Amino acid sequence: MSNISLTLKVPLFFISLVFSAVVNSSSLVKTEPDKYLGYLKAENFSALNVELMRLITQYQSDFHVEQELDLALEQVSASDPLLEEKLTKWVDEIPNSVAAHLVRGSYYANVAWTKRGTRFYSQTTQKQIDGMQYYFQKAYADLEEAKSLDPNLVHARIYEMDVFKSYGEHERIKALKDEALKLNPYSYTARRDYIWTVTPRWGGSMAQIEEEVKAARPYYDKNPRLKLLEAELYRELGQQALTANQNKQAFEYFSKALDYEVSGYNYDKRGYALARLGDFASALQDFDKAVGMSPFYSEAYANRGGAKYNLKDYQGAIEDYSKALSFDPENADILSFRGECYLLIGDPESALADLQKAVTLFPGNKRYKDGLEKAMKAISPAQS
Repeated sequence: MSNISLTLKVPLFFISLVFSAVVNSSSLVKTEPDKYLGYLKAENFSALNVELMRLITQYQSDFHVEQELDLALEQVSASDPLLEEKLTKWVDEIPNSVAAHLVRGSYYANVAWTKRGTRFYSQTTQKQIDGMQYYFQKAYADLEEAKSLDPNLVHARIYEMDVFKSYGEHERIKALKDEALKLNPYSYTARRDYIWTVTPRWGGSMAQIEEEVKAARPYYDKNPRLKLLEAELYRELGQQALTANQNKQAFEYFSKALDYEVSGYNYDKRGYALARLGDFASALQDFDKAVGMSPFYSEAYANRGGAKYNLKDYQGAIEDYSKALSFDPENADILSFRGECYLLIGDPESALADLQKAVTLFPGNKRYKDGLEKAMKAISPAQS
């Protein structure tokens, strides 16, 4: 088994889970909803293998198949804990399957980011970091195995870029991008995922993003899907505006990004800008679209919970916070917010459990401790 022996690096602030599991652009192709996921859940590995290998083989001679292949792989590699056993059974049943190792490698990478959580590094536990590294090791082993079985796999290199992003291995990532584009110079997915590794939060810059978009423009006529890369410029400008608390500008940038690419991530970030501007009803509409397009995107559920909280829909907020916690169970902020909602609906026992866990995770946080004290005071009259 191949291993990664590198020093983990983290961004100045964390934005979201794995983009490949989050960003689902408006479809330029039609695929049968959940067809491949249905095969996996039914453990019809033979049919799943045949269908995915058909797409993988076709893609190697026809780049137009890329989005259909992207969507098929996304269906069966989202960070759903129920899928791991199925994927391992698939690998065990067909050990030399290129598709099985590729999908499981992508799945493990997505799980790694989920284990990491979505909070600042200072609010991330060592257990979360260890979980991320463990699953990245597993992802890398599967992706290397897939490449050994088929050296022409573009997507194995794309997924490895995502793994090495967390280790700050910029030269290694660039080499993987160059390999992918040598195999398919018209690949949108390879270019997009590489851009995500050169954003400022990962040690890159706007100039590098602009350079990559510019390099792709000569290929737009041959592959119109590459025009979606223009959204990356506005997405990054929007994120920088959010960081600077320039929320009206952030709203405008993410609206422009949505003009180019309709995705769960873009809706979530525009909704976040709207929430900061105090327009919680409009924010809720964007968050609804975000979770509809990206059902495994924990941050979108947490943000929608925040909008519902501000609209005084506390039960609805609890449901969304609970969904977010199902993906990111040690997120102390979400635990504290759900605890506050439990207090507001008159359930101090549940509030106490959430706030105790938040304080256990981060004992020095004053807001968590204040919330815990409120929960304890709410319970004490019932005990006296």
